[in-house]
Amino acid sequence: TPLGRVDSSSAIVPALGVIDPASGRAAAHVATILQLLGRDGYGLARYLYDDYYFDEPYDPAGDEAGSVEPSWPQMSMWVAVYEALSGGSDGALRRLQWIASTAGCGYMGSPLRLGVTHR
Repeated sequence: TPLGRVDSSSAIVPALGVIDPASGRAAAHVATILQLLGRDGYGLARYLYDDYYFDEPYDPAGDEAGSVEPSWPQMSMWVAVYEALSGGSDGALRRLQWIASTAGCGYMGSPLRLGVTHR
């Protein structure tokens, strides 16, 4: 059964081209996500009242966020991809810089560890 809530992970839809990232539909969808779930300048909560990293009993480390609705950098990454594809490269760059400054060292895979090489 659909939950009927705004979930920032749905930004993957225009980022992967399931809907045209240059369409008004994609722009309206991402604008809604940013308006309702934007945190920390460029961060995004997953959904309203998300408490997984705050008080969820199945949380692997327990209370690492300090409050409900923490920013999830991977959700911001999908918006950055959407921004880059829809002509917002300046916004995409600022969002990626925020992600790099926010993500803990060692928690994001480096290109070399992932087997990506520059040509």
